[in-house]
Amino acid sequence: MVSLSKKLIAPIIRASIPISKPIKFPDEQIPFIPFSKLQEIKHLESQLISTLEECRNLAQIKQTHSYIIRKCLHQSSYIMAKLLRMLSKINVSMESYGGRVFSQVRYPNAFLYTALIRGYLVDGMFGESVLVYNSMRKDGLVPVTFTFTALLKVAASEMNVNLGRQLHGESMKLGGFSEDLFVGNASTIFSNDEERERTLSTSAAVPPRENYVKPRLPYTFAVERT
Repeated sequence: MVSLSKKLIAPIIRASIPISKPIKFPDEQIPFIPFSKLQEIKHLESQLISTLEECRNLAQIKQTHSYIIRKCLHQSSYIMAKLLRMLSKINVSMESYGGRVFSQVRYPNAFLYTALIRGYLVDGMFGESVLVYNSMRKDGLVPVTFTFTALLKVAASEMNVNLGRQLHGESMKLGGFSEDLFVGNASTIFSNDEERERTLSTSAAVPPRENYVKPRLPYTFAVERT
């Protein structure tokens, strides 16, 4: 059974840094980049993302990746996140290529972590996706909505109510995810009966019926198996 543990997978082991403390790198100096140069970089990033979207096989992705490295943009989390998503789209395993790409990014952001999590989910490697989430939290990063969406799908696919409830608690602790219908519905189903009754009885803003997303059957099955 997979749970939110403190274990980390080998390619992305990083030091545990408390969220309340800023990350400091005394041996490094942040270089000054003129605004005009930043605009040029952003324009090139946009072009590379468009190029990645047009890739139809691994050879094309690798060719684009090589160009990204030559342009010194291989540390861009947004470009690398798009690369990982394209790998999943053409059914290339994260373990064979995506994990190595991720490990080369020194300071990945939440979107890049989420791309790797979703990639492992597509590969059916549910345990690895949860371990990547643990690593992201160890790095002091706050998940985005897509992170919880992917992980709740992990809990549903594995029929793992314990994992679902831990994710529910994590989303409640962090806050800001209740407005997303998918996360909100799934979290309510994975919460225990007492929490569910309290949520339903104290809810002040019930979404219109036409906007309500009915939970999918796998979540119901997961609750019934407890």
